Amino acid sequence: FSEMQRLDLQPIVRIDRPPQWARASSNGTERFQNGLRENSASTGPPDNYQDYADFVAAVAARYRGNLRFIQIWNEPNLAYEWNWILPEPERFAELLTLAATAARQANPEVVILFPSLSPTDGLEPRIAPLSELEYLNRVYQAGARSSFDIMSAQAYGLGQPPDEHRYVRPRLLWQRPIDTRIDVSRVVLLREVMVHNGDAGKAVWISEFGYVSAPAELPHSWGASVSEEQKGAYLVGQLERARKEWPWMGVMNVWMLRWGGAAPDPRDPTAYFAIVDHDFTPKPAYQALQTYIAKGAVAGPGLHAWSHPAVRQIADDTWEIRFTGQALTLVDVRRPFEYALDGGAFQSLTPLMERRLRPLAERLPDQEHSAIIRISGAPPTALIVERQQPSPIWQIIPALLVLGLVLACAQLLRRS
Repeated sequence: FSEMQRLDLQPIVRIDRPPQWARASSNGTERFQNGLRENSASTGPPDNYQDYADFVAAVAARYRGNLRFIQIWNEPNLAYEWNWILPEPERFAELLTLAATAARQANPEVVILFPSLSPTDGLEPRIAPLSELEYLNRVYQAGARSSFDIMSAQAYGLGQPPDEHRYVRPRLLWQRPIDTRIDVSRVVLLREVMVHNGDAGKAVWISEFGYVSAPAELPHSWGASVSEEQKGAYLVGQLERARKEWPWMGVMNVWMLRWGGAAPDPRDPTAYFAIVDHDFTPKPAYQALQTYIAKGAVAGPGLHAWSHPAVRQIADDTWEIRFTGQALTLVDVRRPFEYALDGGAFQSLTPLMERRLRPLAERLPDQEHSAIIRISGAPPTALIVERQQPSPIWQIIPALLVLGLVLACAQLLRRS
């Protein structure tokens, strides 16, 4: 932990995969043993959920002061992560609630992360008969909303560019002619389930996102392979898209940094998600991320605390704000101040009486901007970055296309 503190890193600890003795009953079933032969990495919760809660509490207590973020389980919507029993959202809600309660009692500072669900469409009856959206909704209906602080999600692009906005993709498979499972934009659907259940105030963190750069001769199921240079560009592109379009998005974890343990089997395409070689030699994707991060933080649309890393104090009474958007507003300005936008001349403004908000700039080009603020005494407490809503025509066109498709189908049925 001392080295992580020196590097200003905070770990996210995922707790799952209990030992075999803790799940002896489940492990001994014919169903699980058959599944284990199919997938050697199969696992599941312990026979006694309280055992799991006690272990989570022990971790939270032992590492108090060093560990804040704990993720409860991983992909519980898949049968091979749940003792080869068909996914049980209500039972997972029970496990989550027990573990979160125990962890919070052991360490009130702990932050509980929901496990990232595997994107599914409900067309795999043995492994995932529910879409992850239905699964999540049932967890909410079971009353587990207060049992986690942050939503986790996966955001693998599977070869798609980061600006892909389709939620479905046609495929040449009769079992699944339209694929809705994995898409750069699918996280938006997960967010809509949260909003539907009154949980819009929570952030979404990406537990895993990445691209595979396996050679063409190595088959895999992760979409089209990309080059190492594309991988870097796509990773940076996803970070940029999240900042510009998704103000509810928080931490995004790239999978993966490096293949751990012994050197990977060259026939295993999984290792090609890595951004550094097994000997720690940086790949182009690592260098692209390094360059991107070195530019410093930029605030996207949304409400941000004044402590946001995009706000940098450059003198006793002067701050620089970097943001991307079309409008900037300061929150809780109590005294006159000066500001300069994008290298222009300083202008003077005074607070608006009886109002917490002080608009600073509006109708800006939708690009990156810099604002310098000079103010004596306490600075604002927050800032708001805004973007203009897209033209309504882009919301009407999809509806018209769907309506046209319905009418065309109706005409065909009438003729038949």
